[in-house]
Formats: sequence, structure tokens, C-alpha cells
Amino acid sequence: MDVDGLKWTITRKFVLKYLKNFGYNMRHMDNYIEEECRALVQLRVDGGGRPVLVNTMFHVSVVNIMWRLVAVTKEDIHVVCLDLLEAGMETVSNTAVFMLLHLVRNEEVQRKLQKEIDEVIGHARTPTVIDRTRMMYTEAVILETLRISSVAAVGIPHMALKSERLGNYIIPKGTFLLLAMHDLHNGNHWKDPDAFRPERKRRCIGEGMARSELFMFLTHLLQRFNMRIPEEDPLPSTEPIDGLTLSAKPFRVIFEPRLLGG
Repeated sequence: MDVDGLKWTITRKFVLKYLKNFGYNMRHMDNYIEEECRALVQLRVDGGGRPVLVNTMFHVSVVNIMWRLVAVTKEDIHVVCLDLLEAGMETVSNTAVFMLLHLVRNEEVQRKLQKEIDEVIGHARTPTVIDRTRMMYTEAVILETLRISSVAAVGIPHMALKSERLGNYIIPKGTFLLLAMHDLHNGNHWKDPDAFRPERKRRCIGEGMARSELFMFLTHLLQRFNMRIPEEDPLPSTEPIDGLTLSAKPFRVIFEPRLLGG
């Protein structure tokens, strides 16, 4: 959002406390997410195992979920909701694609995740957002994806509300600040930063909804499918395409229906 300081604080409080009355953070938003996930799975079933270019696969699902929020709001909060829609679509979609990328590159992680899905959810029903609290490994996969993909490479712009000292530097009040989130890949500070390891020990306005969407996309797909790269395609690169947000280079995935218990 194009606000800072006191305006940012007031706007954030408004969004988290009051926007839920118009659909944000309410149970029926979970139902909307489940509905879009079922449609996403059905598209893969109807695809008959053909390779899918996944880079835009989540766009429609994410926009549909976010638009449910915008469509039920009053005109005076329409701009706030459009900010949420614009920010949420690209970041969630790009992160979901990176999530698939690392799963097809790390088959053992994919199998461990499916094992947790089978044990907690089984095959008699589809996943729900409530399942998140019982699926620690799945949450770890999502958190590791958020860390390693660093989609918002410089974070969200902030402003210093007062002058502060940081090490040997003075940051004057009113200074425009960007956080180098991609420094999470700096090997001088972090151990094996480019290795995808959900087992590692470990905020924004839309964090709760984004995490719910990623959880539902991940569990719905992995409950029903094994994912692999077509034999004729190279292993997808982890090098991102630069932009305001980072995105994965185009790659294709085959979604193979799982046998029950497989």
C-alpha cells in the first residue's frame, strides 16, 4: 500500500480488525479457497497426464479467491481491497510455482509430504485449512519455499519514524528503507542457503491468507498426484527471473494420478 507511518498503522489495523466483516479472515473465505483448489485439481485430472506449463497455473485460482474479497466491499474501502488483490495475486502465484519447482527437484521431500497428507487427511476427503495445525512438515515446506524463493527480493518499502543508530550508521528520520530479503541466500551469513531443506529450524497484511492458499494448493495437488518433469525436459533452474517480484523460469510438470496409498 502507498502509505507509511501513522497512516500505515491505521490502515493495517483497519484491514485486520474490520475487513474480516466483509469476507477477509472469515470461514467462508476458507470455503472459497477449497472451491478453487478442487477446480485446480479437476483441471489436472482432465489434463490426462499431459505436461503442464505451471508458471501461470495458479493465476486464475488466486485472482478468484482475492476477488471474492473485493467484490463484497463498499466503495469507501475499494482501493484498500484492490491493493490486497494486486499484492496477493503475484506473490502467492509466484511462490506456489517455486514450491512446485523445488518439489520436482527434491523427490524425497515430495514423498515425505505425501506421507503426512496420507496419515493426517487420508483419501476419503479433501484437505481443509483447519488441517494446517496438524501438518508440521507441510508447513515447514511452505516456510522453506518462502525463504528460498524470496519472491519479494527487497521486501516492502518502509520509512524510519525516528532517527536510529544501526551499527556505525545513523538512519535519519524519514529515510526510505528497503530490506534486502534476498540476502537470505548469502553464504557468508547462512549455512547452505541455496539448499531446499524444510527441516531447518525457524509479516505482512496478507500473510495469513497467503499461507492458507499455499497450504491448500500444496495439499490438494500432492494428495492426488505425483509430480515429475517430462523426460525430454531439463531439470528446472532455480535461478529466478528478476522483476519487482521474482518469478521462476518457465518449466513443465507432469501430474500423475496417485494410486491409493501410493
